Amino acid sequence: MNYSLLAQALRGIPYSNSISEFQSLCNIHSYTTSMELLRFLGSKGIGNLSDAKVSFSSTDKMKLLLLALHHECEPNLLSLNLNWKDFENFVTIILQTKNYLCRTNIHLTKPRIQIDVVATLKGMTLIIDCKHWRNMTTSKMEECANQQYVRTKIYVERNRHINCGLPIIVTLNEVSQPFVNKIPFVPISRLGSFLKDYDLHRDQLCIVNR
Repeated sequence: MNYSLLAQALRGIPYSNSISEFQSLCNIHSYTTSMELLRFLGSKGIGNLSDAKVSFSSTDKMKLLLLALHHECEPNLLSLNLNWKDFENFVTIILQTKNYLCRTNIHLTKPRIQIDVVATLKGMTLIIDCKHWRNMTTSKMEECANQQYVRTKIYVERNRHINCGLPIIVTLNEVSQPFVNKIPFVPISRLGSFLKDYDLHRDQLCIVNR
């Protein structure tokens, strides 16, 4: 199995109803390759292949993302085949594989704010904004950093069980600068390594304390 095909398969889930439709949506040149890929996915509990028909459940895309990560597919290649909501879910999946406890799509009022992902592990809470954008200008990065700092400050103040929070912005692609006002902009391709090492560089990060 060519595991790079797993990234292409994301384009066809959950929309495909036949092998031919799956092949077209995933831009796979060979019908035979498409059928073999669908059989492989089926063996992993993803999708159902019956004759020339195929069906997927609402959770199959997330199952495929986990499978692709297991086979070390590049996160940035996977992300290119996701919409903004899938991208948020993908960030959450990566965090959960690193043992973070996650909450998503959090809404607060007075002032009204929305937080994409809150992830907690060993006393540190990450307040994450997911940006599924192709490019970000310097001015836009500064705006995003300032907004995320405010969200983090409000969230920490309103949740007394949290001692401190780290605002983070996870991006689809590489950005022009890795930090803005000590707030990290982390490409999805480097999120795993960032989660592993950021605690070694706490003095370089914007930690928001109660």
